[in-house]
Amino acid sequence: MYASAALAALFCLGACTQVPLVPYDRSVEQDNKNIGLLTVAWPSGPSSVLAANVGQSFGLVGALVNGAIEQNRENDLTHMLTEQQVDANAIFVSSLTAELQKEGYAVTPVAANVKRSDFLKGYPVASANPVDSYLDIVVTNYGYAAAGMGNAAPYRPWLQAKVKLIKASTGSVLMEDMISYNSLFTIKNVVTLSPDPAYAFPAWTDANADAKKTADGVAAAAAQSAAAIADLAK
Repeated sequence: MYASAALAALFCLGACTQVPLVPYDRSVEQDNKNIGLLTVAWPSGPSSVLAANVGQSFGLVGALVNGAIEQNRENDLTHMLTEQQVDANAIFVSSLTAELQKEGYAVTPVAANVKRSDFLKGYPVASANPVDSYLDIVVTNYGYAAAGMGNAAPYRPWLQAKVKLIKASTGSVLMEDMISYNSLFTIKNVVTLSPDPAYAFPAWTDANADAKKTADGVAAAAAQSAAAIADLAK
């Protein structure tokens, strides 16, 4: 099967659910008051994925054609986000910070490689930053995704992320989970978020025709996904 990198990552997310996830127990970690928010790992650009399409039945030629069409959609989406001045990364971080602060945490930004594709291999020693824990988030995809074609399977905002909370003093894992905003498939052991029905486009031409609404959908996905991550630390 031929698939885009974004779609391949979606299948990987499903496979990764075999790894035991770690729920957070705030009643046990009462000394965790200052979270070091590592620079969120973020994709180089948005994705616009059509999970099922006619071209998949035509081998390599179909895959090449679909790849070109997908690239065009992603170019469209990048242009719309730029035109509407929607920075999904900034919205995500701002929303996450605000939601964690609502939960009573102090949040300290900690620099990390924004282009990393997975969690950090190691974390700063406790004395390096005045924090009790490190929150490591890897956003693997964001943009729009559709399970199929037509009104029954419209393009909707999409975001997927892996999350880990690490105790600064010991390096132990306090929480590990995954979230999927607009899951195209049933995925076990993942926090799934239903996309806002206000942002649904039966065809990509519909999304292209309303740049503001399309960009607002990405902004909503970023903010709602961030809020869901903050909920994991309640």
